[in-house]
Amino acid sequence: MPQLAVVLPASKAKAAKSPGCGVCLQCLNPRLRLECAERGRNKYTEEELLAKIAALGGGGASQQARRDKKQDFVSDIGAVIDDDGYFSSPSAVGPFMAAAAKHGAESGLRTFMIKEALAKIQPRVTAPFVEQGGLDLLADWMNDVREEDGPSASENLRKLLTVCKKLPVSEASLRASKVGKAVKKLTKVGDMSVQRQAKEVMKEWMRAITGKGTVTPPANAPSSPRPVSRPAAKPTEQRAAPPPKVAPPPKVAPPPKVA
Repeated sequence: MPQLAVVLPASKAKAAKSPGCGVCLQCLNPRLRLECAERGRNKYTEEELLAKIAALGGGGASQQARRDKKQDFVSDIGAVIDDDGYFSSPSAVGPFMAAAAKHGAESGLRTFMIKEALAKIQPRVTAPFVEQGGLDLLADWMNDVREEDGPSASENLRKLLTVCKKLPVSEASLRASKVGKAVKKLTKVGDMSVQRQAKEVMKEWMRAITGKGTVTPPANAPSSPRPVSRPAAKPTEQRAAPPPKVAPPPKVAPPPKVA
């Protein structure tokens, strides 16, 4: 019996497969695999798909990269915070500035460094921090947090302003850095608590520059005696000389009695 050829309707006819790129099965990015499945296997050329994979990163590779970055951050910040959880060593300023340059662009890691390191900076670290560019770092982070306006923006800005109050500043250091302009912008933000704190920082800096702030002398400094103010002497009035005393008239002896 002759075999009959079965002709399928056009709607059910199978399209001839063109050679695919062969990347989909090796693609580790689930989003790209779903996109390819929805749009068709040959939607992208091999070059286009590889470019998209490189831009987005494969799922497994991306997770491993995130784990490596997290471990790297933990190692970097561990060199800054002491065993009690404070930013207490002047020698840790360099590692902190390096960690800030390396990880500060990522909002979550920056927030961690603000809360767990900067907010716990100790007095003996403040001067080295200013000397190694800390004021400019604060300015950059204030601008970044203000522009991102994330859920923890107000809290982070208040903590950064609190750090500003702890730092020893001079007119020269303020003029050489961007922090003055950054704080001035915060006096106009929507959060009233941030506004108020930024204005307080500006006032304290102005008092420090003009020398009107309260200066605490060192403990071993001799105390200078305070001059005692005496009331001004009243002008003496010239009194008229008293009249000369007149001598009483001499007593006259009574006449002798006649017998």
